[in-house]
Amino acid sequence: RSALAGQRTDDARDHFLELVNLTNAPPLIVSSGYLALGETLYQHFFAGQTNEDYLSQAITAVSKCTNGAPTNSIAVEALGRLADYWMAWANQNPRTNNYATAKQLYKTIVDFPLTSVNVAARSQAEFGLGLIAEREHPKSPREALDHYIKIFDFNPNGFDAYWLERAGESAGRIYEDEQHWDEADKVYKRLEDRLPALRTVLEKKRASAQAHLEARNH
Repeated sequence: RSALAGQRTDDARDHFLELVNLTNAPPLIVSSGYLALGETLYQHFFAGQTNEDYLSQAITAVSKCTNGAPTNSIAVEALGRLADYWMAWANQNPRTNNYATAKQLYKTIVDFPLTSVNVAARSQAEFGLGLIAEREHPKSPREALDHYIKIFDFNPNGFDAYWLERAGESAGRIYEDEQHWDEADKVYKRLEDRLPALRTVLEKKRASAQAHLEARNH
């Protein structure tokens, strides 16, 4: 992990490969190793996106983590990462059926019972479904909006700040593109209530939305 954090991806890959090949390593550590190996290979791919073999290897590695109980934390995280990798592949080759594969993986996560999947994993999956909907239906963003807004509503007592921020920004962008300024203002207000650290930025967005709304009404 230190090598990966230092962007020494070749070293990180070698360490993780040694780990997953240890015959006496605890299964949980091996699963974590496969996840980390997949992420290392994905970073190899993402650095240049010219060698899709890295992406194929990342998918193979992370798939090792989905053979146990489907709702254990590592398996759910693996499903989310696999969906991300398949979506990256689809972005490279839009005419393939890889968006459908990514969508099915994300949908598997959101279809689990609420008590089986943590808010972060469910939010990531809904956000991924929103991105795919935008790419598949660029002129009809309602499906994407539905996925982004769901992230606000999973659990009134808990949320994942990272995915909530991304969902709010994406929903606000769509509402602004459609000139639905009142809806954009509502989204930014909800985001501001949940994430007060973003208040300065969101107040500017709300002021802009309100100005557009007033101009339209006059």
